[in-house]
Amino acid sequence: MINWTTSTDECTLLPRDPILPTRSMEVISGEDSSFVIDEVSNIIKDTIERIIGGNSYQHNKVNRWTADIVDHVLTELTKLGKPFKYIVQAVIMQKNGAGLHTASSCYWDNTTDGSCTVRTLRNMCGRFACGLAPDVVRRLSTYMNSQTKELTLPPFIDLMSSVKPFQSSWNISPTSTCLCLISAKHLDETEDSATRVLCSMRWSMVPNYHKGSLHEYKPILNNCRVETIDEKPTFKVPLRNGKRCLILAEGFFEWKKNVLKTPYFIYDSEPLIHEKQYPNINTDQIVEKIEKENPGKLPLLAMAGIFDVNRYCESDPLYSCSVCTVDASEKMLNVHIRMPAILTTQQEIDQWLDFGRYDTEKVLPLLLPHNNIQMYRVMPNIGSTKTNDVNNIRPFTQDQITKASAPIRNTLDSFVVKREPREYFEELKVKKEENTTPKKTSIKRPQGNIEDYMFKNKKSSRKRFKE
Repeated sequence: MINWTTSTDECTLLPRDPILPTRSMEVISGEDSSFVIDEVSNIIKDTIERIIGGNSYQHNKVNRWTADIVDHVLTELTKLGKPFKYIVQAVIMQKNGAGLHTASSCYWDNTTDGSCTVRTLRNMCGRFACGLAPDVVRRLSTYMNSQTKELTLPPFIDLMSSVKPFQSSWNISPTSTCLCLISAKHLDETEDSATRVLCSMRWSMVPNYHKGSLHEYKPILNNCRVETIDEKPTFKVPLRNGKRCLILAEGFFEWKKNVLKTPYFIYDSEPLIHEKQYPNINTDQIVEKIEKENPGKLPLLAMAGIFDVNRYCESDPLYSCSVCTVDASEKMLNVHIRMPAILTTQQEIDQWLDFGRYDTEKVLPLLLPHNNIQMYRVMPNIGSTKTNDVNNIRPFTQDQITKASAPIRNTLDSFVVKREPREYFEELKVKKEENTTPKKTSIKRPQGNIEDYMFKNKKSSRKRFKE
């Protein structure tokens, strides 16, 4: 998945020198006076998530981030009320291949003291395309209801109408509005959990505990790692409450890191841009064709995600989501080390969305690397959100690729034309002959001898002088 720079955050906590109780203090014994690593680890993870969130590495913000992390961790540890002195260290560095070597030495009591180190990696996929109208996406999302056994067309509800209504886009970035499939039971408790609804959401989760305005929430939580989704409080709570969704797209963009970053468009089903009436395509023919060739397959890219509902920062409830990411498949490794968790069959989609019949423990194994993907290179300027047209998802032609990949000559070689020695000396010989031949000038000389010419000029000068 959010173009995208990766960063590494490491926070080490070393408590030592327990405070000895005085006469006015009661001696704390047992578990209350011990150092619980899991408890401290959750505090550090939650702090990193709150302060940095999904932001990419920014050199000018590192000092402020490290100071905020240290201060917030110390504040939360003090609230535990345990008799410890704490040492908190935070290191933030860009993941660019450079190594980090540190060493420290401490002396403490192993029965009460301890240390906790938390290391987080951020690898983000930050752009995808969905240039289809909501009605077209709705028709392409037709499904067989697992309970009624009827072919069902999901309704569309624009949950972001009061904040940022959905608009078709070939360059959807974090904090933009996207289209998602969720269980209808999330919106109406009388509905069955197997019934689906197509709705709009904010792509970048805003947790339910945020009580400020939407603009005050700075973290960009456009994706979440499946490996740690059940550990971070921001994602753990909505996941346990069954708030699972599918984020629909035609495909997503990822940049391959060469000398210059090269963007690729990655998709699962055949791109719909080949349809003659794109983006107002004939959905009935496409659905009928898929039912014949590959029954039960969704003609769109379905990325597994989770969502949350915030009822404080806006007048209406704010629905926001994050894409679940996994390790890259063998084919995807040529471009990036991470990829979205893609669901392809209706059975997988039923299990992921139907939170009433399938618990979290049963559906998390569905989120695996997907190797049956296709990709091709696209134009390089899609990194700008201002570039938003259908050409974003059209393949780069071979001539365009050759021109874009041509090296930029900025050395002396670009000014030197290499020739064979014989040709070089023959050219010098021709130039030498040209220099020895007298040059013909186009200056008009006066007629007659030089004396007549001077006499005429002399007369004219005398005449001018007398006047």
